[in-house]
Amino acid sequence: MFLKRRRNLADEYFLAIDAGTTGCRSFIFNAFGILITTVRKEWSFNKQGTKIDFDPSYFWKKISENTQDAIKKANIDRSLIKGVSATSFREGSVFLDKDGLELLAVPAHDLRALSEGLKLETKYGEQLYRITRRAPALLFLAARILHLKKKMKDLYSKIDKILMVNDWIAYKLSGMFSMEYSSASETMLFDIEKAQFSKELLDLLEISQDLFPDLKLAGTSLGNVTKDASKITGLSTDTIVSVGGADSQCGLVGMNLSNNLDTGVIAGSTTPLQMILDRPLIDEKQRMWTNCHMIENKWVLESNSGKTGEVYKWLRNIFFEEINNDNNAYKKMDELASQVPVGSNSFLAFTGAMIMNSKNMEEAGTSGYGGFLFPLPINVENQAKKAIIRSMLENLAFAIKANLLQMEEVVGAELDIISACGGLTYSPLYSKILCDVIKKKLIIYKEKEATGLGAAICAAVASGSYKNIKSAMENMVKIERTLEPSESAKKYQSLFQKWKSYFETMKKV
Repeated sequence: MFLKRRRNLADEYFLAIDAGTTGCRSFIFNAFGILITTVRKEWSFNKQGTKIDFDPSYFWKKISENTQDAIKKANIDRSLIKGVSATSFREGSVFLDKDGLELLAVPAHDLRALSEGLKLETKYGEQLYRITRRAPALLFLAARILHLKKKMKDLYSKIDKILMVNDWIAYKLSGMFSMEYSSASETMLFDIEKAQFSKELLDLLEISQDLFPDLKLAGTSLGNVTKDASKITGLSTDTIVSVGGADSQCGLVGMNLSNNLDTGVIAGSTTPLQMILDRPLIDEKQRMWTNCHMIENKWVLESNSGKTGEVYKWLRNIFFEEINNDNNAYKKMDELASQVPVGSNSFLAFTGAMIMNSKNMEEAGTSGYGGFLFPLPINVENQAKKAIIRSMLENLAFAIKANLLQMEEVVGAELDIISACGGLTYSPLYSKILCDVIKKKLIIYKEKEATGLGAAICAAVASGSYKNIKSAMENMVKIERTLEPSESAKKYQSLFQKWKSYFETMKKV
């Protein structure tokens, strides 16, 4: 453990800002990784056809109010918050003019550059994937820049800097421009192997590198909270602003994963699977992404099993709309699903699941039809609601297994142990099902909100409480339990093959 002397860690706290697609959360952790409080505010985007953007002043107001509320709720003096850091949804970006004022802000699901993205894929697809290790182009900043150059020339001429969303939040707090490596990976202008912006692509697409700020490592200090930011957020001007990182990679940090082949399942609104690599491997079939990690000289292989948390919330709203408290509703769902045996009385679910294939998203199963298959004739004794809930949990676990298998294929190794965090891991039943389906040891953490903890770890490093991210992870991340596959794992292997066969058929419907 590398700690600065004469510091009382018991009196040090760190604020993590997590800007998600449905809202913003502010977490306050202590120096030992214990969550003191969390506050959440929902927000919305402006939609006009394929164009989706957000009002940065509205988002900043929500973030600031959240921060104020978190400090009040924690009932601590603001001077005890030694550091603040931000994480956010990936692929979103904010465009600023020479005065640092926002011209345009877009989320990941903005599709204004659909046409430009398709043209990029057609003309430069192989080159783009080789350098950036990602597809399809329509999701990323490179295509959006080309769209602005062509369709919004006046706005484009005013752009002086482009930031990813978490880096924009850090700028609002500190007044300093920066871009972190895991965030830069999402621009489709970044050479993943060299961990720098690609001169080859910038020249090819005639995009100036001057539009992007200097690259900074996660946990780097950007200086103190500015006076203006202090007034609106309630943070002290003595609080250090840290470079944060992309949400999924922050989740890995919040699970203390840093070694080659360490693999984490971030079971949130979507469920990315990320495997840490010592070198930037490439998926020759172009199904998955390779990203830079937040830790220097580390990379991440990524697959994704789809909108898992979103679809489970959709099911919750259908069955338990009358229950206002989410926690109570999900506990009720766990209780009911636990009464159904392995295999969900032959019910099978296919909603929300995806086996990532970035080269062909239709092959991934992201469009077309989904739903449930159940045996006929209908049996009034089969407890349909309970079976549907359990079949959905099994469906989500099957999708994770399918994505995990293709990751193991690329690295040429079979894993023995997997880590999991995120909202779905609050469910003991889901965790048990997942462990049995993947047939591996499964680590579950005391702090399920590992993404927020990962950002707080960055703040702890920048403020000097810990020397580096590794030492902060070792002291702030706590394991709750390690699950072992049960006898049910044998049954789930044949059920997975059945689900996979039907999944492939459903894609053709």
